[in-house]
Amino acid sequence: RSTLFPYTTLFRSRSLSYIRGNAVSLSVTSTEGKAYGFGFDLYGSITEADIPSYKYSSYEKYDLTLLYLGPSAVFGGHITDRLRMDIDVSTGVAYFQDNDYTQIGIGLKSALGLEYMVSKNAGIGLDLLGITSIFGNPSGARLPKDESYGYQQLGLMLSGRFHF
Repeated sequence: RSTLFPYTTLFRSRSLSYIRGNAVSLSVTSTEGKAYGFGFDLYGSITEADIPSYKYSSYEKYDLTLLYLGPSAVFGGHITDRLRMDIDVSTGVAYFQDNDYTQIGIGLKSALGLEYMVSKNAGIGLDLLGITSIFGNPSGARLPKDESYGYQQLGLMLSGRFHF
């Protein structure tokens, strides 16, 4: 389990279960015609959420920003002449900022993608993307042993893909 705030019950509330935001991702990979390769991932998201206040008597509006940067390993290939599938796994640096905190820590990113090739060098893809960031506990925060201080996102992204 991951928790963003020292008050672990905040992420168990329904108010943060289905929040939506905007994200952009750039992955540059080299497979050289093989079923595997290596690359580099850049990811950023901005989300606005209403989070219960400390005493749960009201909600506060928070702007949540997550940035990720790191090397990646890619596995995949053609299913048919026009369909490609790939898995991207990456570990790197995560940066998180909200109204109260700024954190830098470890980020883990994974993506499962399906691509329809519209030409030899271009395709349209659909990616299921998950990112987890883990940060050091802030001073005074005490979490149960099975929890960590961090932020998680799961998203579905439509992508343009180009092969050179």
